[in-house]
Amino acid sequence: MPSAADSKIAAGFGVTVNHMTSPLAAKLMAAKLTTHFRAASQKRSVTVSQGEQALLGVLLAVAVTLFVMQGFCVSGECMQPHLYTGERVLANKLAYQLGAPKRGEIVIFNYPKDPKQIYVKRVIGLPGETVAIQNGSVSINGKRLPEPYKTFAAHGDMAPRRVPSGQYFVMGDNRDVSDDSRYWGDLPRYDIIGEAVACYWPPSRCQVLR
Repeated sequence: MPSAADSKIAAGFGVTVNHMTSPLAAKLMAAKLTTHFRAASQKRSVTVSQGEQALLGVLLAVAVTLFVMQGFCVSGECMQPHLYTGERVLANKLAYQLGAPKRGEIVIFNYPKDPKQIYVKRVIGLPGETVAIQNGSVSINGKRLPEPYKTFAAHGDMAPRRVPSGQYFVMGDNRDVSDDSRYWGDLPRYDIIGEAVACYWPPSRCQVLR
């Protein structure tokens, strides 16, 4: 059975966008920005001020975090020995806008039973496949699945289960403590935030995730 301290992942480097609701406030802001850029254009010819460079850098960082990459902090034992509590991982949020998740990839997602929680697991079964477990060994469509990434011995069985269209069967690498698709069902694609591509903290654990 999974442990209580399993598989959660805390989001980091997130950005909250406050939307402007007042039309008057929007007009005032637009006027201020117009005045600022007119004044700036009069003071310079070719060079760009350090302040503008800094602003551009901040805007670029915000755009990258919102649409491309995001950092997350791991909490739990389910992905050991590949990921440990306190480590930071980088997720590619564009990965599954351009293609479908592949078997063996590590994904970060909103937990279907409670979307406020963010989990990290590995993709095992793809849509339309039948997944079964016997004595801890996974089989896909009746054939044993090679799993070079799994280093902790697993136990238990699961009767054959077909993965629905648009969903994925996911499991943690540390199977005996992982709360995953065996217990709460398959993962809808729309709940996937992105692919975990690298561990970047601490420096001694920097690595590309596979």
